[in-house]
Amino acid sequence: MNSKILTPEEIGALLAWTPSGPSEAVSSRKPSVRTSMRSGKPSRPKNESNVPVSENDFFRDVLDAMGEAMIITDFRGRILFENVVSRDLLDKPLSAIRRKSFRMAVTLLDGDGQRQDDDPVGKVLRAQRPFRFPAGSRLLRPDGSSIPVDGSATPVFRADGEPEGVVVSFHRRNRPAGTLHDFSPMTERHAR
Repeated sequence: MNSKILTPEEIGALLAWTPSGPSEAVSSRKPSVRTSMRSGKPSRPKNESNVPVSENDFFRDVLDAMGEAMIITDFRGRILFENVVSRDLLDKPLSAIRRKSFRMAVTLLDGDGQRQDDDPVGKVLRAQRPFRFPAGSRLLRPDGSSIPVDGSATPVFRADGEPEGVVVSFHRRNRPAGTLHDFSPMTERHAR
């Protein structure tokens, strides 16, 4: 399996995140509730790791600090997760796009301002291999404005090789390469 593709366990850690903000501290012995990418219902993986909430918060903060928008879908292309950066770029809360297909929730335009014929998630699910956004891609926002974006979509596979979902990552094209958000709040919250 490609080491650049997220495992179901990593996806599970992402899905334990809630958009309302940092979680209350709970005992690491309490099992976390996770969402199955197959059914979209709460599930408990066979090899439950019981990661402490503070570590999940740290993981979410790292994803947000990277400055890369992330959207995770199930094997049908329905959105299960988005991070803070994607909410800012899309100008939509998770509640507005959760459980909707990527194609319905995220409008990508080509260089001529026309809706792209096929969405990245659909292409990845059919081809079962990574896909890079075409040059000149733009993200259409609810107010009618558009933002130039670069990005890619990568499949996530189960251990048996069947597709489990897709991770879409993208960023504003005019963002300087290698720019990261300030890590200081994250460091203060998670100092050991």
